[in-house]
Amino acid sequence: MAAYVTYVFLLLAVYCSTSSAIKCYQCRSLTEPACATDLPTTVPDNNHWAHKYIVDCSVNPNATHLENSVKSNAVSTFCRKQYQEIEGEVRIIRSCGFVKGDRACYSTANPPTKTFVCQCDNIDLCNSALNVFISPVLLVVALIAAIRLL
Repeated sequence: MAAYVTYVFLLLAVYCSTSSAIKCYQCRSLTEPACATDLPTTVPDNNHWAHKYIVDCSVNPNATHLENSVKSNAVSTFCRKQYQEIEGEVRIIRSCGFVKGDRACYSTANPPTKTFVCQCDNIDLCNSALNVFISPVLLVVALIAAIRLL
């Protein structure tokens, strides 16, 4: 039993310690059309074409769009993927996030612009092609259940 508790504690410690620094894709399909394609969900090798879009959000946050009051304390701990439709033209924007919304995904509509945004902090490159978000609590419960079955 002690080994089980130690294992779960170590797993949580490793998982929690890696959540503060995250790697995200950062690109805009308006200027880089490849950004609109499916990007790998795992870190590609340095020779892969998508590698140039990967940024470590804790090192290179690109907070130039934030107001000065927010920018001075800007720390990015999550990724964001935006799907925008502006007068029928679709744009994809992938970036580090700074001000997190209440929901994993949400949409806005302010004609002529429609936007669908998903944000995630569960794994590196979570703003790739798939919008799959795993709750950390659900992950821990699933791991505990799997361990008990062993």
